[in-house]
Amino acid sequence: MRPARIVLATLGCAAIGTACPSPDCACPPALSTAVVTVMVTASGQPLPGAGVTIQQLGSPTCADTSGTPLHISAIGITPGSGILSQTIVSPLSGEACIRALARRSQGQLTDSALSEPAILDFRFEGSKPDSVLLVVAFP
Repeated sequence: MRPARIVLATLGCAAIGTACPSPDCACPPALSTAVVTVMVTASGQPLPGAGVTIQQLGSPTCADTSGTPLHISAIGITPGSGILSQTIVSPLSGEACIRALARRSQGQLTDSALSEPAILDFRFEGSKPDSVLLVVAFP
């Protein structure tokens, strides 16, 4: 009977210890960052007002760009220059294959175009972030 109580007490302490982290482990996870700049053009001219999202693709080496993106981040609307720059934050670090998707509206019609994929290295805060320029060109 006594060994059973010891086992139960040990399990109870372990459960409480994992549910209530110590002050040393209570800090938020480190975040990694990278800077993405997207230039959107139409007929070779800057395109203001285009909605831009960044898609993270399944292959970190960009070997396979088919399939559903793993993660999508909306970064904003292009200003008059057609160029939008944003720091992307991720809880993961390392290389990721990304591409930009831009949407434009012409009257009641909506059109979209993709950039070529590029590899971006997400680095932890404190180190200089990697950056990339993605170009989305509408005909």
